[in-house]
Amino acid sequence: MGFINLNWSLELYQQANKRLHRQKQLEKVIVHHLIVDGGIGENVIVSLEGKEDNSG
Repeated sequence: MGFINLNWSLELYQQANKRLHRQKQLEKVIVHHLIVDGGIGENVIVSLEGKEDNSG
């Protein structure tokens, strides 16, 4: 599964990543972010990390 753009919504981002893991799956799920230096993706990642830090 892949995304063209990251989602600004922490809830949707977390939900999509949790759906990558399937029942009876033995291997660990690894999420990679391909971020262009100076691109909007940097802002999205910082925003998501800030939301996650503030959520609990």
